[in-house]
Amino acid sequence: MDIGTKLRDARQSRNLSLRALAEKTGFSASFLSQVELGQASPSLGSLQRIAEALGVSVSGLVAAESSSGSVLRRSARRTHRSEWSKATLESLLPAGVDEKLQGMLIRLDAGGKTGSIHYAPGRRLLAYCTAGAVVAVLGEPAEEISVNAGDSVVLDGPRKTSWENRSEAPAELIVVTALLA
Repeated sequence: MDIGTKLRDARQSRNLSLRALAEKTGFSASFLSQVELGQASPSLGSLQRIAEALGVSVSGLVAAESSSGSVLRRSARRTHRSEWSKATLESLLPAGVDEKLQGMLIRLDAGGKTGSIHYAPGRRLLAYCTAGAVVAVLGEPAEEISVNAGDSVVLDGPRKTSWENRSEAPAELIVVTALLA
C-alpha cells in the first residue's frame, strides 16, 4: 500500500473530510487530495505535518509489512522519494512493530533538505550521519549543528528540526526517535 492510500485510510478512519484535514494542517484540500492520489510529492516536513494531524507516524506510513515478524530485510524496505526535498526516506522498522520507536534512513541529494519536522514533547531523537555531511537546523531556540559522517547528535522534543545537505555530495542520515514515557 502506498503512502497516499495510507493517508486516505487514516483520514477516513478518523471521519475527517479533506477540508477538515486541510484546516488541521494549513494545506489546501486540493493539495491533500493530490497527495492521497499520488499526484503530488510533499516535502518530508509537509508529510510529517500531515501525519501528525492524523495521529500517525511518518515511519509507519513508509514502513513495509514484514513476513519475518520483527525483521525487516533490506530488500523489503520501501522508499518514499520527495523531489521537492531532494530526499529519499526509508523506514528501518517493519510496519506496526512499535509506535514508541521510529527509525528512518534519510538520503539527501546535494542541496537536499527535509523541511521542518516537529519532534513532539517526550520524544528523544538520535541522528547518526553515515555518509557526507548535514546541518541540523533547529528552531525554538534557533541553532545550527554541523554533523559529518561518523558524527551523532541527540535532541529532546519538543523541537522543530530540519536536515539540510549544503554540500555538493549526497549525504545519508539515520534518525531514530523514541517516546520516553
